[in-house]
Amino acid sequence: MDARKTSLVEFLNGKKQFLIPIFQRDYAWVDSKDCAQLWSDVLHAATAEADSRHFFGSIVHKSAGDSGPTLPRWLIIDGQQRLTTLTLLLLALRDHITSADAVPAGVPTSEELDDDYLLNRHRSGHDRYRLLLRRRNRDDLCHLIDHDHELAQPGRIKTNYEWFRRRLARTDLQTVWRGVTQLVVVEVTLDPPDDAQAIYESLNSTGLPLRISDLVRNYILIGLPLDIQNRMWERYWREIEDLFPSQSKGQVFDDFVRDYVDLIRRREIRTKAENIYRSFRDLWRDRRRTMSVDALLAEMVRHARWYASVRLGPDEIAAREKRYARIRRLSAAPSIAVMRLLKCREHDELDEKQFLESLDLIESFLFRRAVCDWPTNAYDKAFTSLAAKIRTDEALTDVKTAFKRRLWGYKFPSDADFRRALSERDIYRSSRICRPLLERLESHDHKARHDTGAYTIEHILPQNAELNDEWINALGTEWRDIQNTWVHRLGNLTLTAYNAEYGDRSFQDKKTMKGGFRQSALKLNLFVNEQDEWTAAEIKARTSELADEAVMIWPALRVRDALVEQAKFRDEEGHAGGRTTKDIPMQQPVRSTFEKLLEKVLDLGPDIRVLAHSKSVSLHRAGRYFLEIVPRKYDLSVLIRLDIGEARELVDSKWSWEFTRTQNARYRDQMSTKFWIWSGADEEVVNTAMKLIRSAYAALE
Repeated sequence: MDARKTSLVEFLNGKKQFLIPIFQRDYAWVDSKDCAQLWSDVLHAATAEADSRHFFGSIVHKSAGDSGPTLPRWLIIDGQQRLTTLTLLLLALRDHITSADAVPAGVPTSEELDDDYLLNRHRSGHDRYRLLLRRRNRDDLCHLIDHDHELAQPGRIKTNYEWFRRRLARTDLQTVWRGVTQLVVVEVTLDPPDDAQAIYESLNSTGLPLRISDLVRNYILIGLPLDIQNRMWERYWREIEDLFPSQSKGQVFDDFVRDYVDLIRRREIRTKAENIYRSFRDLWRDRRRTMSVDALLAEMVRHARWYASVRLGPDEIAAREKRYARIRRLSAAPSIAVMRLLKCREHDELDEKQFLESLDLIESFLFRRAVCDWPTNAYDKAFTSLAAKIRTDEALTDVKTAFKRRLWGYKFPSDADFRRALSERDIYRSSRICRPLLERLESHDHKARHDTGAYTIEHILPQNAELNDEWINALGTEWRDIQNTWVHRLGNLTLTAYNAEYGDRSFQDKKTMKGGFRQSALKLNLFVNEQDEWTAAEIKARTSELADEAVMIWPALRVRDALVEQAKFRDEEGHAGGRTTKDIPMQQPVRSTFEKLLEKVLDLGPDIRVLAHSKSVSLHRAGRYFLEIVPRKYDLSVLIRLDIGEARELVDSKWSWEFTRTQNARYRDQMSTKFWIWSGADEEVVNTAMKLIRSAYAALE
């Protein structure tokens, strides 16, 4: 590595070409902030003392590898934003001079600016241009240099060029040029052994902060030969950038990288934001040992398509897009789980009906909780955990059991929870759920659907605190309490294109007027049209009717307890870490009794699985527990999945039951029958215990 201080005009001057490689981000400096700062620096440098220079930052470059002796070509590793903006200033200066009547003394002519800083005049094609940007910006800059302004697309390049043109029109050119010549950079030239990637990551102290997308693209492409970089960008990375195109969606790409890494790693705990790039880099490095760059990028593109369709839309499959759009309105967190489901769908291990049912469950989980006004602050963690638990062959079951197990403590609201919230909450006050709720109630199972996009929410009983006499007479002396209680409830809300016309009119007027409820084609207004008056009783009845329909639209969670238990068993088996019964500490007399009992239990059938925990052993049939043994200093606490009444019918009444010595048991609250066997117990005692254990085992058949 070689570093030296030089003036910026000296750095640009001469026959050479600077290339912004594919792995760099697009040009992103903003005229009102970044260009204004550069302009201020130029004017400040112009007024400084003669021997004083203004430091403009560093520019790091390395040989492009295919440079010829007559046209050295350099890849810009760091400093492209500064270099591009200064080029735009020089270009604006050239064009301003071209249109001026005369060139002030000491200021170069437009031809000199072209020859010294903008063009390699005797070259052809792209070699003509002193600075060649990334493909999204390349043509725009080239068009401006070639005076083809109409061909340059609206964007940062053209906008910033025009910004400098306006400033030059009212500024002394000699001052501007003096300031430009006073700008100094540190030119850092990398030798082949230097780690350009590490330098790119560390040289980010000035300019725009690097996004995850910048770092990831750099890591993938920077070490590849230039021709392969271009091929990889054209074949793969260009599509990824098109899927996440604008700065406003930059955060979505960062989220995608995090979810992609967590999904591939099957992580149950979400990667922290500050560790996203490092986690990606580690994943890429590990997988490069067995996969080509082409294969890895093809996989990444496939996941990016899935992620973009879920987060940003649209999806070409209408049934999916409807569900994605509804989920999108509620939360971005499920995207990682949906990616996992799409992977299962890709391999035909999940059919389309099951896939859509999974989406419906996710939406129902989110929407029911939103209606219930339950916490949402850790959904990203919950859905990362959910994605990790989805197997390819039992995806729908895994979604259901994961929700039933309350990931991160988040309960799936029951029908009773949901109906209660729909009936008792002031739905109108929650803008996040009110309109989606009414629109879905209108459109669900309704063949003659209407576009309600331009409709507004109407309070049938007006929300005006000062009701007119017709409403007061209709509601009676308790009208204010009735209004306060029911005005924002679900039963009093509907959709209409005539909100302004309805105003605070009486119920009869709202029914019979032009465009009134009697003429409404909305399913949502059928009940309203059938009523002769509108009081608390009608609002309550309609609330109940709509709540019943909502309970059907957003389905409850239905899953057998046995499946939930089996899912827990898989987790426990995975977390056992290879521990065996030999690892559980116990004295020899107790171990002897334990091994005698365990041997007899295992003889019950080949489908028994043993899990060794830190202080106990549990035995399972088809993933369902039926026995737990807790070794103690002088005895074994035995817990059996058997009703205590049934146990007492099976064994002699003199059997000694013990309910207190089970503090180390994992299934303490789930096992009904608990007793203990002392060390050295005779065969009769063990056989008696086996009678109970055999019954519990058989019950799970």
